[in-house]
Amino acid sequence: MKLIRFLLVLLVGATVLAQTPPQSSRPDIIIKRVYWSKRAPLPSTEPWPVFDQYYPSLEPYSLPRPPGPGRSNPPSVRRQAREYYIYSALIKNGAKAIKAVAWDYVFSDGETGKELGRYPLSSFDRIGRNQTATLTSTSANAPRKTTGAKGKAKSHPSKELAELKCVLYADDSMFCQPDVPQVVPDLLRRLASSRRK
Repeated sequence: MKLIRFLLVLLVGATVLAQTPPQSSRPDIIIKRVYWSKRAPLPSTEPWPVFDQYYPSLEPYSLPRPPGPGRSNPPSVRRQAREYYIYSALIKNGAKAIKAVAWDYVFSDGETGKELGRYPLSSFDRIGRNQTATLTSTSANAPRKTTGAKGKAKSHPSKELAELKCVLYADDSMFCQPDVPQVVPDLLRRLASSRRK
């Protein structure tokens, strides 16, 4: 009976190991600098250039209204330009080429160290061995700033840093932090493979 239990445990362990993607040792990556910038929005005068060119009297996403007596066609509706922010981390890669990275851009209070905001991001630029490159990702989330009791910005700035969550290497091995949910590496692998096609 003990032999059967032992064989069953061995079989289950081998099955779990076969389904787990190859894990790499801790990444040999140095984060040199983090920064963000605001992406310039599209001009608000022409957010629908093609639509307005061919259908100047129609509202986007609506059916045309036939003109009637005393009623003219409505003016076209302009879509407001949305602001986006580009978050970047300058890194020095180690001995293994990188295919994709899941990372967090973190804001914390410069005085207390309390976390103010964490933005999960991903980058899919291939980075060669021993190369310096920049991870970049775009988000609609504005940077967090340290504020005082009355909502005014404090004199000391917030601290910014990048945390690498998962690194997918060119040989399909992967490193993930222990606290990362399994959905993160699965999604990173799936998105990286779809971008290479």
